Amino acid sequence: AVLEGGQCFCLKDVIKERKGFFLLLGHGGLGKTTLINHLISTFDSKVKTAFIPDSRIPYTKLLGVILHQLGVPVKLDLKGSMLHELYFYLITCLEQNENAVIILDEAHLIDESVVEEVRLLANLETPTSKLLQIVLCGEPKLRDKLRADVIRQIGQRIVITCRIDPMTEEESLRYIDHRLKMVGSEYSQVFEDKALAIICKQAKGIPRAINILCSNALSVGADLGEQKIS
Repeated sequence: AVLEGGQCFCLKDVIKERKGFFLLLGHGGLGKTTLINHLISTFDSKVKTAFIPDSRIPYTKLLGVILHQLGVPVKLDLKGSMLHELYFYLITCLEQNENAVIILDEAHLIDESVVEEVRLLANLETPTSKLLQIVLCGEPKLRDKLRADVIRQIGQRIVITCRIDPMTEEESLRYIDHRLKMVGSEYSQVFEDKALAIICKQAKGIPRAINILCSNALSVGADLGEQKIS
């Protein structure tokens, strides 16, 4: 990912260094969820992860899902009780040199009242260490939500903000070529140069759009019996 200053940044470093709050921004279709899933796949057994794919849930239910994914039994379905169990779980993780991470995807859809509660989770810390790492992943409008007076304190706690940018035309071509090479081909064998230029222009560097355009072009091309997509 890219820092707001323009430098590249390794997402794993955020977790390893216990930065606390981390914000990952990108428009729809750029691959935020794919990146997060890849990140989770690289964690070793010392990193305990709770991944919430849809942040549009009430806070009490969110807490329950987090505890369930972390493997913590829920004794009482009450906020206070669950926070108590989460705190002692995090203390145990710290004692065992483990790291706990909560990743909220589609965070731009989260209710403001839930954002405020998530901010309070960041208060779970010792004098020397953050007990919980929180990653908010969403579209750029999430930043505007965090600037609201009601929840500006969570914005102040965010240590690092990264973004995913659309691909350039060259990167788009490499992306198409990579996807085709995965199935034993390459773009020069499948698409005419003009077709590739149109796809890159229309997709505007968004991987999801490239996938859809290429898939549809391949389907139509097959129906027309084209050797190369025109």
